[in-house]
Amino acid sequence: MYLKKLELKGFKSFPTKTDIYFDKGVTAVVGPNGSGKSNISDAIRWVLGEQSVKSLRGEKMEDVIFLGTDSKNQMNYCEVAITLDNSQAEIDIDSDELVIKRRVYRNGESEFYINNKTCRLKDVRETLLDTGIGKDGYSIIEQGKVEEILSNNPANRRKIFDEACGISKFRYKKNEAERNLKKSSDNLARIEDIFYEIENQVKPLERQAKKAEKYLEVSQELKKLELNDFIKQTSQMDDLIRDMSDKLAGLEKELDLTESERTSIEGQIEDLDASLNECDALLEELNSNLVDINSDLAGKKYEIEISQEKINSQLREISRKENEISGLQASIKVDKLELDKASKKVDQTSYDIEEAQKEIDKAYHDKRKAELELEAISEDMESNKALSLDILEKKQELSASFATSQANLDNLRSTKISLEEKIISQKEEIKDLEDYLRNKNSGAGDLLTKMQALDKDLDQAKTKLEDLEKNIDQLAKNDRNLNMDLGRIKARRNTYIDMENHHEGFNKGVREILKNKSLDGICGALGELIRVPAKYEKAIEASLGAAIQNVVVEDEGVAKKSIDYLKRSNLGRVTFLPKTTMRSNKLALATNTGIRPLGLCSDLVDFDEAYRKVVESLLGRVILIDNMTDAIAYAKETGHRFKLVTLDGDILNPGGSMTGGSLKTSGNILSRKRLISELGQEIESIEGQINQCKSEFDLLGLEKAKLGDQVAKIREEKEALSKEIIGANTEIKLAEAKLRDRKAELDTIKEEIAKIEVQVEKNQADFDQCKDQLEDLDREGQGNMDHIQALNDSLNEAKEKHDICLKLFNDKNLDLVRAKQVFENNIAEVERIENGMKKSQESLASLLESIKENNNEINDYDLLIETYTGQIDSLNKTKEDFSSRILDKKADRDDIRLSLDEAKAELRSRERDFNELREDKYKLESKLDRSVTSRDNLQANIFERYSLDYQEALEYRDENLVIDYKVMEALRKKIKSIGNVNLDAIEEYAEVKERYEYYSEQKQDLEESIVSLNALIADLVVSMESEFLANFDIINRNFVEVYKKLFGGGSANLRITDMDDVLSCDIEITAQPPGKKMKNLSLLSGGEKALTAISILFAILISKPTPFCILDEIEAPLDDVNVYRFGDFLKELSQDTQFIAVTHRRGTMEVADFIYGVTMQEKGISSIIGIKLKEAQEMVENS
Repeated sequence: MYLKKLELKGFKSFPTKTDIYFDKGVTAVVGPNGSGKSNISDAIRWVLGEQSVKSLRGEKMEDVIFLGTDSKNQMNYCEVAITLDNSQAEIDIDSDELVIKRRVYRNGESEFYINNKTCRLKDVRETLLDTGIGKDGYSIIEQGKVEEILSNNPANRRKIFDEACGISKFRYKKNEAERNLKKSSDNLARIEDIFYEIENQVKPLERQAKKAEKYLEVSQELKKLELNDFIKQTSQMDDLIRDMSDKLAGLEKELDLTESERTSIEGQIEDLDASLNECDALLEELNSNLVDINSDLAGKKYEIEISQEKINSQLREISRKENEISGLQASIKVDKLELDKASKKVDQTSYDIEEAQKEIDKAYHDKRKAELELEAISEDMESNKALSLDILEKKQELSASFATSQANLDNLRSTKISLEEKIISQKEEIKDLEDYLRNKNSGAGDLLTKMQALDKDLDQAKTKLEDLEKNIDQLAKNDRNLNMDLGRIKARRNTYIDMENHHEGFNKGVREILKNKSLDGICGALGELIRVPAKYEKAIEASLGAAIQNVVVEDEGVAKKSIDYLKRSNLGRVTFLPKTTMRSNKLALATNTGIRPLGLCSDLVDFDEAYRKVVESLLGRVILIDNMTDAIAYAKETGHRFKLVTLDGDILNPGGSMTGGSLKTSGNILSRKRLISELGQEIESIEGQINQCKSEFDLLGLEKAKLGDQVAKIREEKEALSKEIIGANTEIKLAEAKLRDRKAELDTIKEEIAKIEVQVEKNQADFDQCKDQLEDLDREGQGNMDHIQALNDSLNEAKEKHDICLKLFNDKNLDLVRAKQVFENNIAEVERIENGMKKSQESLASLLESIKENNNEINDYDLLIETYTGQIDSLNKTKEDFSSRILDKKADRDDIRLSLDEAKAELRSRERDFNELREDKYKLESKLDRSVTSRDNLQANIFERYSLDYQEALEYRDENLVIDYKVMEALRKKIKSIGNVNLDAIEEYAEVKERYEYYSEQKQDLEESIVSLNALIADLVVSMESEFLANFDIINRNFVEVYKKLFGGGSANLRITDMDDVLSCDIEITAQPPGKKMKNLSLLSGGEKALTAISILFAILISKPTPFCILDEIEAPLDDVNVYRFGDFLKELSQDTQFIAVTHRRGTMEVADFIYGVTMQEKGISSIIGIKLKEAQEMVENS
């Protein structure tokens, strides 16, 4: 398998579609800095799943998309595709080619494809697993990865070795298994909380279910009697309510008629008001128009004045410009005279320049003659100087010998004196060493005393550290306890959430309706749609009674569909509350009563505004009182007309009946949401305590670290003191050895002094001979110097003559320059005068044209004044017309006001009739409310006992049944003797048992899954360790051989630092170049480090070749010799691995089979040029 093709489009500096084809062997990618060659390796890393933008040399992912240039717009997406040869089926896919493509859009959306089928990044990674290809493998190596191999970060090094040793696939599976294990453990913990909660419910519910079955047998007979009694009483009440409703309907008709008349009068009033307002508006508009006309008249007059003023201004402007024209004409005459004078000066200056040039030529001839004479004298003088130099060199040689002899004598004498002085100093040093040894022996005792004091300080610090560790252990214990409490509260909260999600506490039919997602328009059960403060929960639950189970729906159609569903599925009966039919019947609380109620129940609960009519229809006429005593007093004050409920849930019905006693809760329906919220707050509180505990733990940790540092410091001081003691002992020994050496040296110096005295006699003879030869050379040199002095005098005379000629030549040149400067100034003056004349003539023409424009504007303003005068006449006529219309409209307005007063008087009469009828209606409604409330209370009692409304109760009607109240009372006593009964226990027991069995099965499955996952992880760890050790040994052997070959000798080794933790420990790299003894990698040079890392990479590629390998300038730090070694080895490895090398180095290019050149002919856009080296060589040979 190898890389066949790379396709780029819109990636970084490749905006157009670019195809790069690769073959086996070595391909070099070259180009200047900034041309985009590294973008090729970035593209391959990116398509293989690189998510780090920093690794791609960007700040955000959209930076990889072509940003545009001056000539080319930016692109909105980019894509890269690589094609891998799979003809040998090394990757398990049904194709000879594997094409991996990645596309990203500027909005951040990213897509992956395998063989043109969309996939996930995970699929790409799993497909290439264990091939060495990938962003974390060793198929793409840049300088940063070379540095990672030798870095101090073991994790970076491990990634490459894991991939090379073939355990990355096992580590991937292990990580996947650990993620699944964590997920399974979390699920098990959650399910165990629910399971144990349900387990605690099963047995009590079983007992309650049996008791409920017995209760149902007795209560069924009582139910039949009570329902028939209920039907009879309800029928009587319905007749009474129907009569009152008919009377109420008659009153409503009268009210409607009165309302209609009143509305009609109000309509007339509104029409009259509208007419009046219309009349006022028209008057206001006419007055406004009149004001506008007056304003326009004033404006036109003002415009005429302005235009006349502008005409006068133009006339003044023309006069001013005529004066300017006269001035310009005079200026042009003056400029002509000055131009004639300047032209004459130019001609005279030109003649002066020609004369000066002739004088310069003559001065140059004289200067040149003097220079030739000077050169002849100088040459004669130089020859004599050469002779003097020869004499001087001989003299210097003899002087050197003379000085050497003298220096030798002085040195020997000085050495003798120095040695004699050294004998004296040696004797003094011997004495000092003896004194030093005495002092050192005394100081060693003081150091031992100081060591004992440090031991004492160390024991105290260790004691404090132990106490601190005890405190840390106590904090850790508190943290564990808080975490246990947190887990318990979370489990309780999860249970309530689970109950909420399963709608526990509701009847089966209600639950099924709420669970059925196919029924559109279901808003929810009433108990779930309202939020009740904790202190009002009992009161609201008692007030609602069975209505808490009612289901709120959007309209009657939804209710009908839901009822049909219940009938088809035989799921029981449910009461529905359509939002479209429910009517608010809210009371207005009286403010003049002695007892102040807490408020209407509908005002004390929270709900969505969409459910207001539903809530107010059920709770809008229920008043909440603090206690039963106050409720009785309030009922008496209000004539027992309203339904009252206390905070304990006791009810006073209209008419005086009372309901109370113990209250059966409906599965915490109203309190569940509150409890979930409160438990959530408690969780936050405990989490805050845990965080505080962690903060204290961190502080103690810092204090522990500080004490640890103190202990370490004392130990360091001890170690330093110990070293000092050892050093003192060493110094004593060294001083003793030095004393012995000094005594031996003293004897040697005395022998050297005797030898020096012999050498002094020999050097004195050589000194005298050199002195005689130097005196002869001094005489010869003096004669030559006299001749040089005579030549020097002649040279000075020739220089003076040359200087005079040179000065004259320079003066003439200066005169010529000045004449030329005057000539240029005169030319500039002529040009200035000509330019001034030209500007004056242009200004003159401009002023004449401007005067013409001024005359045109005066004509325009005359026409404008004539137009404004005509408009003023027209406006005066319009003004008279508007004044007449305003008088007519004022008369109409007075007539409308008279009619409006009469209509308002009629309206007040109709309102008095309407209020009287409404009072009668209110009295009848109050009486009707009491009757309806009595019937509702009767129905509520039945519903509370049997969860049946009137229509449902009709199914139990028995015309032949005799209602015997004594029998009913006996049955009630029998039921009472049974005790408290949970009627829902039978159904709840069945449901809870079903859930218990379900969660038990889930718990068992998860436990088995955790066991199997742990076993899988253990097997994977064993496989990883064995696979890693086997392959690591091969890589190490290859590393040793490759290192010797690349370095030309030396030694290297790889070592696992901890055999007990093979899979996560560091891998130690040892390298020793030839001729060096160092073993620490930090002591290697940059080139040696790079070559060592390259040796490791080559060893990995030999052990486990990757299909292709991208090398991005990894040989940059190497010198030329090592680059050629690198290239030869690269060529050797290319038999098994395809290499694509981004490089600047000649040695790498020479081993390449194919070279791609990356250029940037247009700024910001890269282009590719490719050539095979073999073909290039053939072309050169043929040419």
